[in-house]
Amino acid sequence: MLGVCPVIPQTPQTNHNFVLLCVPFMQRAVKLHQAEVCRINPEQEFFRVLRYYYASQRGFRSWARLRKVRSIDFVKFEMYKSQLVDIQTSPSIPPETRTQDYTYDPLPAESNPPIGTNLLMHLFEHPDHAECEPVLYKKVPKKLDYRLEACPVKKTAIGWGVSFVEGLNWFTVFIYGCAGFASALVLAVVWSMIRGDIQGGFAIAGFMLAFIGFCMGIARIEIEMT
Repeated sequence: MLGVCPVIPQTPQTNHNFVLLCVPFMQRAVKLHQAEVCRINPEQEFFRVLRYYYASQRGFRSWARLRKVRSIDFVKFEMYKSQLVDIQTSPSIPPETRTQDYTYDPLPAESNPPIGTNLLMHLFEHPDHAECEPVLYKKVPKKLDYRLEACPVKKTAIGWGVSFVEGLNWFTVFIYGCAGFASALVLAVVWSMIRGDIQGGFAIAGFMLAFIGFCMGIARIEIEMT
């Protein structure tokens, strides 16, 4: 199973690494998912893990959703006991003082973010284009040994990981627009044939298109504001 290390008898449970994934939850929230990545070897597998966790929470029927992943960012966040997170800084990677809790290579990092957003997005959409060796994967901050847990006293914990940032899916908007136009055109033709009123049929179709445009505009504003 992707994102879960196989259990090997007599192997200490501390020999685990986790990539902390901040996945959009419902409409406005973000929730933490901790993917076990201690046995990832080919780099393609890492990006398949990213796709798996996003798809399992948000679904990958991108043709039907007005939202899609627009960028993948390295972030610092605060996690609560409910696993909801508050993104604090982007881009951000663990400081050198946290090497007992996180690992990445090279250390210190040569850049922040360690991997550019465009390259991350390309490999997220096309995992087979990633290297066979874990070249970029080494640069990704990974939590060592144990899953991130909220402090019993503060009820929160600070962590570093990867965040999926969603935006408007313009292809879906185009598809919905074409469907609305086709529906209006069919209605206009049918009305004209049955009623013998071409002007009235296309007037109704015009009102339909205006209403569809209004609804799509409201949807765009709502998505871009969240």
